Amino acid sequence: HESIYHLVQKPLWEACKARGKTYYPPTYAEDGFTHATADASKLLDVANHFYKSVQAEWLCLRMTRETVASAGITLK
Repeated sequence: HESIYHLVQKPLWEACKARGKTYYPPTYAEDGFTHATADASKLLDVANHFYKSVQAEWLCLRMTRETVASAGITLK
């Protein structure tokens, strides 16, 4: 898979962009990693299962393996 997908709450993403900060999801400190998938068809099921109670607009970030690697991030 060339692309990696991550669901993000739009207000959190926009706030990080406005401050010029690196985005980390709310569960990063607890989990130690960012959840993502190479299979975009799984995103709706994941969102409905884990995030249904979150009252926020969501965005889907699409990253390439190349840009993730160039940022020094390891994919597992």
